[in-house]
This record gives sequence, structure tokens and C-alpha cells, in this order.
Amino acid sequence: MYVRKIVFHEHALAMHETVTRARVKQLSREKVGPMALCIACGADANEPPQAYMAHCTRCGAPSVYGRDELIVLMEMRHGKGQ
Repeated sequence: MYVRKIVFHEHALAMHETVTRARVKQLSREKVGPMALCIACGADANEPPQAYMAHCTRCGAPSVYGRDELIVLMEMRHGKGQ
């Protein structure tokens, strides 16, 4: 069985104001186009849905998370269902 260790980084506490649950849900519905977001600057990123701390091409921060990782981060940050 594969178990991934989730590390909750301090920078994940301060997500850019444009990174919202609605925007992440929109990524979940789309089959083409960006599947990741930078939580530092809010930019779309052409990374896979499982991207984890990839470097942003816009701001350079290692803050790009894929759709799947963003869902986990948001649940950890806000609690499931909120």
C-alpha cells in the first residue's frame, strides 16, 4: 500500500485570495487546460493534478499545487465541507 506523507507547509496557510474552493472545483470539472494553481500569486499552472510544491513560472515560488493537492490543502486549512 502506498501512503503519502502530507506536510502542511507554513506558506499553505496564506493562500492567494483568488485560490478559492469554487476555482478548485472548476479545475476538477475541466479536462483540458491548467490543472494547478500557484497559492502564492494565484496564477494558473500547466502542471499535473498531483503537482506538489512545483515552481511557479510567474512568481518563482515553489507554491504550485495540482487540483488533487489543492483539495487536500483546503480540507486541512478549512475543514471538510466548509
